[in-house]
Amino acid sequence: MNSYYQNIVNRLKQTNRKQNLVESLTGLVKVVLIFSISILLFVLIEAVFHLGSLGRTVLVALFGLLNLVSLLALFVLPILKNLSLFSNFDLNKTAKYVGEKNSKVKDELLNAVQLLNDKSNNYSKELIEAAFKKVYERTEKFKFTGTVQFTNYKLLRYSSSVFIFTFLLVILTPFLNDAAGRIINYDKEFIEPPKYVFTVDPGNIDVTKGEDVRLEVRTTPDVPPYIELKTKTTEQAAFESTDLQPDSAGNFYYTLRSLNSSTQYFVQAEDIVTDTYKINVISRPSVRKLELNITPPSYTKLKSQKQIDNGSSTVLPGTQLDYVITSTKPLSSAQIKTDDKEIDLDVSKFEASGRITVKKEFNYTITLNDTSDIENENPVTYSIEITEDQHPQIEIVKPGENVELGLENILTAGN
Repeated sequence: MNSYYQNIVNRLKQTNRKQNLVESLTGLVKVVLIFSISILLFVLIEAVFHLGSLGRTVLVALFGLLNLVSLLALFVLPILKNLSLFSNFDLNKTAKYVGEKNSKVKDELLNAVQLLNDKSNNYSKELIEAAFKKVYERTEKFKFTGTVQFTNYKLLRYSSSVFIFTFLLVILTPFLNDAAGRIINYDKEFIEPPKYVFTVDPGNIDVTKGEDVRLEVRTTPDVPPYIELKTKTTEQAAFESTDLQPDSAGNFYYTLRSLNSSTQYFVQAEDIVTDTYKINVISRPSVRKLELNITPPSYTKLKSQKQIDNGSSTVLPGTQLDYVITSTKPLSSAQIKTDDKEIDLDVSKFEASGRITVKKEFNYTITLNDTSDIENENPVTYSIEITEDQHPQIEIVKPGENVELGLENILTAGN
């Protein structure tokens, strides 16, 4: 067959290859559309039903199968048609397509091809060559491949819009974003998040007896219309319930006043219950017993005295005061605080001891700190007063009257 025929056939093959490429490109746009819609569909299914790992595994398998089939059928297969093994080149069909795009050769091109393929009439080679020569001369400057263009821009815009919309919706919508994360980690088990997540302050805490404790409860992501605060002291057999309403910021507050015993508490909203917290009420140390040994100055030859639970006294200057204080709790430190100084006492477990030599009058309190560094409250104020020591006085009791002296000038006093 002459060069005119070969030229026309080669140009038609090139056109067919370009048709396949455009078909592949159109298929890729459709694959992106199917990919976007399937992502949104499967993410919505997971968001609504919160499937287990098995259900998510099935979703991922279906998603992969659907998109793999669409990729092979719509994108890969049209490309493979350009290979000789999978070629779909149809000379008549391609010639008809090109003829419809160019009115000058619409009939001549198709007729020439049909003359070549019609075996029943045994057309002469000269007739076939003449037909192809005529087509060649009319289409010499016409590019057959130019008749093939990607024109499905509407589908491209639609597919791009759906992809961008799906991407932004899944990324920016919390519950869809969470669902997408669970699908990505399809083989892991996820516990469905509760409707309310509580933050309870101060939680577990130690307080001293008589203190007030302010409770604060915050909830996320939603705020219930009310919550129940359950409390129980060590003396109570069951929990008591108090309904709390949120403030304008969506927080709940309650104050437990003057706690005298340890208290457990928790919060409940609908069927969601927090952990049980404990407020441990710690007693302050106090003076259980006070021993005060009073030792007057040695020159007075007065005997020592002991006072129990009475830290006040009137003494002579130079008197020695020895303290032995018994606490209700083990001690870490103890002091006697006067008006102008602090005197540290020796501490051993429950006892504190120390000595003061009185030089002037003063008031004082006793401060106790237990092993948790908790201090006694409202200590008693004691006072030490001084009585002045008098000079010695002599009184003549006999004869007790005026008498005349004898020749010896001797007066007998006393008995």
